[in-house]
Amino acid sequence: MRRAFQFCAIALVGLTAVACGGQHAESDALSRGDAAWARGEFTEALAEYRLALRASDDAQTVIRVAHAYAQLGRPDDARPYYRQAVEADPELKTQAISDLVVMARTADARGDRYGLASSLEFALELEPGIGIGRLALPLAEYYAEAGEFERALPLFQAAATAMPVDEGSRIYFDMGQA
Repeated sequence: MRRAFQFCAIALVGLTAVACGGQHAESDALSRGDAAWARGEFTEALAEYRLALRASDDAQTVIRVAHAYAQLGRPDDARPYYRQAVEADPELKTQAISDLVVMARTADARGDRYGLASSLEFALELEPGIGIGRLALPLAEYYAEAGEFERALPLFQAAATAMPVDEGSRIYFDMGQA
């Protein structure tokens, strides 16, 4: 009986140590994530930031998770975290929009129209009317190819006014087809 009691006591102490160690691991996760980010190891940083969310879901932790998803080119995964961060701290909206536009440019450069559209749609949801410049044309083409002509038309018009005259004729042709 005494041996069983000693075993239970040791097991209880061990479980307590593991539980405390887990909380400590979560509280250090943010700094480990920042260190991984600084090394350019964004997947590792994301894992650490997500672990840090278990300890605290403050806006700065949430925006780090969103930013890591953005860095990895995953706009659909980033979206709910950006939304949560901006709801918690509206001053983070500018950072979110900036990240989303950079993600859209990166997606455009690699020919990923879905990534471009997903990123810009959410940026425009956060701040309607932001200027998207040269990204208006590939977004308009994306919508036209998807059969969403009502969404494509204003983007074609914006692209046509922003382009030099010699490139504008191609846009008017594409707009006419749409």
